[in-house]
Amino acid sequence: MQNEFFQKFGNDGEESRLTLDSLKVVSPFMDFSSVDLLENAEKAVERIEQIERTSPDGLVAELGSSGGSVFFIRTKYLKTISFVQIAKKIFENTSAQFDEIESADIIFAFGAFGAEKKALKTLERGENSKFLLLQKLQNKGFGRENAKVALDFLESKGYLDDARFAKVWLRSHCATKAQGRTRLLLELRSRGISKETAENTVNEYFETTDETEECMRAAKKAALHKKSGEKLIKYLIDAGFPYKMAVYTSKAIESTNKI
Repeated sequence: MQNEFFQKFGNDGEESRLTLDSLKVVSPFMDFSSVDLLENAEKAVERIEQIERTSPDGLVAELGSSGGSVFFIRTKYLKTISFVQIAKKIFENTSAQFDEIESADIIFAFGAFGAEKKALKTLERGENSKFLLLQKLQNKGFGRENAKVALDFLESKGYLDDARFAKVWLRSHCATKAQGRTRLLLELRSRGISKETAENTVNEYFETTDETEECMRAAKKAALHKKSGEKLIKYLIDAGFPYKMAVYTSKAIESTNKI
């Protein structure tokens, strides 16, 4: 149902009018069973206001539409209408109607929360950069702005960290592929890592790893594929090693092969 609802109303808060008739606060859990909402909507709204003030991450709420669809939002993603206003309308009306601007905001929050959940599932399988994760979410059909606000939230909570991703990626990459400082910087930058973070990560890596040894490791592997002379030097330069280091390593390989 959620997918059908999302397809019906579109990404990034396309203009549509919503009619909602139910509301549950899922996280943190709030029990309204002791409140007759039709008779005491004000008391229910007061409860929401109290808990929302102490929840910096916003509330996770389940909303029910007049068409029978149930969907979830994180109230932090609302921009133009507050969750208290939504609750007041629903508690005071059997079928609460929202105008196009309010509806667009609710739909946007729905899309953002969907992007958040999908991003978390992806992060459970391994680290990702914010840039790569944004691309993956867009490829899954989430709107760019929906995905961006969700990733900003996950980043603020520490679930998403470009510096952490850079370190994990670099160690894993270099375990199977020897490359120089220049190439590694380009690889990290192509994954959306900032220049400063990329430089810090690569510098830290080469504090415990000798680049000349990495160059020799790359040269030995290339030599197995019959690369030598100028071709070997070009290969090493393309792999990110300095020209002088590439020339020296190439000559060392040739001298070893002659013995």
